Amino acid sequence: MKLIEWYRYALKENNLSGIRGNLVAIIGIISSCVFIYTAMFGNLPGLTQRGLMFMVTCSIVFLVKPVNGNKDSKAALAADLTLVAITVFVFGNVMINWFGILNRAINVSAQDMAACVVVSLIVLEATRRVIGLTMPIITLVFIAYGFLGRYAPGVLRHRGISLRSFTASVYTTQEGLYGTAATATANFIMIFLIFGAFLEFSGAGEMFSRAALSLLGGRRGGSAKASILASALMGMISGSSVAVVAATGSFTIPLMKKYGYNDIEAGAINAVASTGGQIMPPVMGSAAFIMANTIGVSYYTIALMALVPALLYYLAEFFMVDMIAGKRGIKGLSPDEKPSLVEILKKEGYMFAPVVVLVVLLAVYRTSVQKAAIWSIVVTLLVSLPDKAHRITIKKFLAALINGAVSGISLGGIVGCAGIMLAIIMRTGLAQAFTGALVTISAGRLIVLLILSMIASMILGMGLPTTACYIIVSTMAVPAMMDLGVSREAAHMFAFYFGCISSITPPVAVAAYAAAGISGCDPFKCGWKACVFGIAGFIVPYVFVYQNELLMMGTTPNIIRAVVIAFLGVYFLASGVIGYAVTTFPKWIQPVLIVASLMVIVPENISTIIGLAVCAVCMIYNLVLHNKQKRLMA
Repeated sequence: MKLIEWYRYALKENNLSGIRGNLVAIIGIISSCVFIYTAMFGNLPGLTQRGLMFMVTCSIVFLVKPVNGNKDSKAALAADLTLVAITVFVFGNVMINWFGILNRAINVSAQDMAACVVVSLIVLEATRRVIGLTMPIITLVFIAYGFLGRYAPGVLRHRGISLRSFTASVYTTQEGLYGTAATATANFIMIFLIFGAFLEFSGAGEMFSRAALSLLGGRRGGSAKASILASALMGMISGSSVAVVAATGSFTIPLMKKYGYNDIEAGAINAVASTGGQIMPPVMGSAAFIMANTIGVSYYTIALMALVPALLYYLAEFFMVDMIAGKRGIKGLSPDEKPSLVEILKKEGYMFAPVVVLVVLLAVYRTSVQKAAIWSIVVTLLVSLPDKAHRITIKKFLAALINGAVSGISLGGIVGCAGIMLAIIMRTGLAQAFTGALVTISAGRLIVLLILSMIASMILGMGLPTTACYIIVSTMAVPAMMDLGVSREAAHMFAFYFGCISSITPPVAVAAYAAAGISGCDPFKCGWKACVFGIAGFIVPYVFVYQNELLMMGTTPNIIRAVVIAFLGVYFLASGVIGYAVTTFPKWIQPVLIVASLMVIVPENISTIIGLAVCAVCMIYNLVLHNKQKRLMA
């Protein structure tokens, strides 16, 4: 039968087989259909929608990540099927009996307390299987702090919480486990993962990469420039730095190495570009949806605020790879290796339509995020029909439904653990204590507070995914920033930005390490080199905190002025870091140019004017050197 043939194709495309694979496929197809339905016709009741998300993601984790790592083990299969059954039962109970659970609120029953313990253990185990022990251990430390707070030192001491109050905070309210992060994941992120899966099976991602190669590949340092553009295009849809590294790095990293970039540079360039996808509109990373929910603005507003900082981030890297190419004489791809852009646009240009539709619906018509995602899926299906290579057939449709659900396997555990930690933070007063401590340590000086918040983000980012890192930092550090006069939007964007940048920050730089695996270089060196290429990401957040115009907030003339100056500053910074403009700078000029470029970027008139003047002198001197070298060579 055709249906069985299509189903087997969907299993094969998702590397699924056996009892585990069939269960994953069934769960994936049914749940993706439900998420598509709710995006079209409205969400299910709050806890029902979120309970479904947890049930689906955690169940799939237990099926695709065996308890002992051996999919063929019968003992592991029995244990994992038992866990799936428990997961379905407890979250199914939440989905069905949501009204009674919420109605009890703080009057929790023994059954509620037992269920709370079980769901907590489920999300901890699901998280452990997907991203390792770090986040579960941190979550357990928070739980221990909640119960044993009376023994904590100094300002951290509190009277301690009981299992009853823990249950009330975590399980029987629309906070804690079912709070903002779970809401954004269930309502918005899951449908975008499904959209991304349909784009992938239409072949749009591969087309984006070839378009990037054809557009920039023939230019100086074209292999690296194409890598940046390809990763940015893929990152706009994926939002996962590691996934983008895997998708684009497999062909762009070897290409960069072939044309003159060393293995460390090639890995770092791809890692930085892939990490930028989390801050690049229109889709960005999952934390962006949570931020929109947290601060109560539309997702369009978040995407608009992120646009200029994201462009500055990518432009800095683009300038650097171009300057390295100029310094070393790295040429572009040969005509044989470079696809024809005209041919790509003629034959496959219509595959850009889903992304264009998504942007138009969000930016022009201000459609809801869910409706924008649904219409983008519909357009993907329609535009894929004419070309057999891109056509979403029924078998590809089934494969995409499964892939969309499987793509979200890390989310349930992560947002669950983050929700538990957040419940402890709020119940114990840790957020207020931490906010007060930050303000006290910084002595009311904003720059010191920002540095402390950045350090906190990076430390948390070593063990937590971007989503969890943002949630914790936004809860504990953002109020302190706002107390010192930072706007709510800028404070949240600051926390979000550094949560993303942790992907390229050693010692645990997940994107850099993934790229190093493809490049064959030392992961630690790749991480540090990524910090150099991504230097704008460490500077721009400080600028938009002091100058909200970079977040598109303010009058149009002021926004234009701030953007132009920031772009100039980023160019001069890249030139100083690499030591090249039209020719190589003497070593002693590089630190002068770096300092002057930072003065340009600093949002203060006198500093900017002095910085621009010094940078102009450096550039004129560089041009004089270049002309002198040309005369000597003539």
